[in-house]
Amino acid sequence: MSFDYSVEQLGLRNLVQTHHVYRNALDERDETRIVDGTPVHSVRIIVDRVYRYDLHAIAPTSAVYNFAYAGARLDGDDVTYIFRSTPAAPRSFAVDRMELDGRSFLPKLVHFKISNGSVHGSGQIAYARVETYWVVMDARVSVHMANGTLAHEHIKWSNYQFPPSLPSSTFKLPRVILAPEPDAAATATPVAVPGAP
Repeated sequence: MSFDYSVEQLGLRNLVQTHHVYRNALDERDETRIVDGTPVHSVRIIVDRVYRYDLHAIAPTSAVYNFAYAGARLDGDDVTYIFRSTPAAPRSFAVDRMELDGRSFLPKLVHFKISNGSVHGSGQIAYARVETYWVVMDARVSVHMANGTLAHEHIKWSNYQFPPSLPSSTFKLPRVILAPEPDAAATATPVAVPGAP
């Protein structure tokens, strides 16, 4: 698949970036397109890494969490089922609430809390259907840092495409082609010889 995403960070460090990504299984090509309003072209190849926003990597399972039904919400003809979740053991990333789409029964909103020593915060990740796939659309997190700073991050995904395949060259860095060395005789500066015509 390929997609665009934009990321905005405020607090600990401030930045705004736009990326275009190609993924195939565990391989990823991440092209940075814009940084703080300035066009750039930077390519990063990541090999053999699980996609951190894949629903399988985020959604809680009954092997690790306890669930409690917390009600349903009607939005026109659409039903959303809400569940509270509690990890069986302490975790630095813990899902505490999940909203399920009433048609697919897949999570459309995952709310989480994070804690790591003196750092703590919360956020949410939203999913939706694009074509026949259930993909991440939006993520937001706010974190209280050890130095008292409140940091925010917002990531938004768009322009999903699902080609049948991607060429293997997609996941290789482009080769740098050096210009040939100039011919020394052709570029030599003529030397004046005394008495020569």
